[in-house]
Amino acid sequence: MRQNLFYDTHPFVKLIMALFITMVSFLVFLIIGMLVALPVFHLNIFELQEIFSDFENVHNIAVLKYFQIIQTLGLFVVPPFVITFLFYREVGESLQLKNIPELQASLRVFLIMIIGLPVINLLAMWNAQINLPQWLDSVEDWMKVTEESAKKLTELFLDSGNTGEFLINFLMIAILPAIGEELLFRGIIQRYLIEWLKNKHIGVLITSILFSALHLQFFGFFPRLLLGIFFGYLLLWSRNLWLPILAHFINNGVAVIFYFIFDAEIVEKEINSIGTESGNLFIALGSLVLVTLLVISVYREERKDGTFEQT
Repeated sequence: MRQNLFYDTHPFVKLIMALFITMVSFLVFLIIGMLVALPVFHLNIFELQEIFSDFENVHNIAVLKYFQIIQTLGLFVVPPFVITFLFYREVGESLQLKNIPELQASLRVFLIMIIGLPVINLLAMWNAQINLPQWLDSVEDWMKVTEESAKKLTELFLDSGNTGEFLINFLMIAILPAIGEELLFRGIIQRYLIEWLKNKHIGVLITSILFSALHLQFFGFFPRLLLGIFFGYLLLWSRNLWLPILAHFINNGVAVIFYFIFDAEIVEKEINSIGTESGNLFIALGSLVLVTLLVISVYREERKDGTFEQT
C-alpha cells in the first residue's frame, strides 16, 4: 500500500480530521445543492425554510428528496473516499472494497436479513414501549415529536405512485445510504476507533451507538444498534466492506419494495407486526434461532478462510 504524509498520524487525530473533512464536505454539498435547487425548482432562498418544515404540501416532497440525496452524498458517500485518499492513497484496498464477496457468503447475509425481520420487529416493539423517568417527561415528549416527524417524512419518501418515483426512492433510501453509511461508519469511524482504543469489540459497539443515534429515531434505537453491531462484526470477520453494504442495502431495500408493492397500511399492520403479536412470538423465536445459526456459520466460514483476525 502506498503511504503518504498522514499515514503515521495517531488514530485519534485521524478520527478528528476525518470528522472535520466530513463536515466540510457536507457544508460544500449543501451550499452547492441549494444554489442548484433555486433555479431548478424555481424557488427563492426564503422559501427553503418553509419547505423543510412543511410536510403537508406534496409539491415539497420532490425538493426534500433532492436535498436528502445531496445530504447523503455530501455527508456519507464522498468524505470516506477523500479521507482514505489523504491518509492511504490506495482507496479500494484501505476501505476493503477491492474484493467482491463470494456468492455463498452473500446468500448467508441475505438470509440473515430476511429471516431476522421478526426479531427486529419484536425488538422495535419493546423499544417503543420504553418510558423515561417522570423527571425526563419533557425529553420523552421531544423524542416522541421527533420520532413522529421522522416517521411521517419516511412514509412520504416511501410513497411512490409510479416506477420512476420508485427508482428514485430506491436510490435515495436503499442504495446511497447502504453504501455511504457503511463507508463512513464501518469503513472510517470503526477503523479509527479500533486503532485508537486497541479493542475491536469496543470499537464496534461505539460505532454502532453513533450509527443508531445519528438517525434521531429514538424508539428504534435498539433495533438499529443491533443491526450496526452485526454490520461491524461482519466487516471484522470478512475484511470486506461489501458484505455490510449488502446487509444494509437489503434492510433498506425491502422496505422500499414492500411500500411500492403493497399499500402503506398493509406494510404497517401486517409486515411490521410479524413477530410482535402473541401468536407470532414463536415465529420470532424461530427467527432468532435461525439467525443465530446463520451468523455462527458466517463467523466460522470467514475464520476458516483466514480472513478473520482474532483479538
